[in-house]
Amino acid sequence: MRTLLCLAAMAAGSVWAQVDHPDLNGVWQRQSNDSKVKSETLNIAQKPDSIDIVRSVDTGGRPIKDEINCSTEGKDCKVKEEGQDTQVSMYYNGPMLVMIEQRHGNDYVTKRRLKLSPDGKTLTMEVMTINPPGKATENLTYTKQSQTATK
Repeated sequence: MRTLLCLAAMAAGSVWAQVDHPDLNGVWQRQSNDSKVKSETLNIAQKPDSIDIVRSVDTGGRPIKDEINCSTEGKDCKVKEEGQDTQVSMYYNGPMLVMIEQRHGNDYVTKRRLKLSPDGKTLTMEVMTINPPGKATENLTYTKQSQTATK
């Protein structure tokens, strides 16, 4: 009986964890008003305890493509972003995915919070520059692309 109760509690806990985390899977497109960026695409694939993000940016010139494969348990991962060595850590804070990026030690630190809309069609990314201080927080909005549009 005790084993059965433990298994039921574990199953309920895993269902709760799945509900608590947003479903960010898919291709997300951002149209930009920024003169430096025409469009940006995030291709996100979630796994139970990690996430893969491929970011493609159209600048009208040289395209930028970054790939992040990292645990969602807050552990540091080393990746290259825009050709620079970057340390990234990710974790879920309730319904948000939080990403901390550090370049050149702690000279450049950025915190990004990804939040899914209730209907699952819009992804908002809050970008906060921690270091160097003084830059305003940006809110970027991405729209989920249909499966037929991504093939």
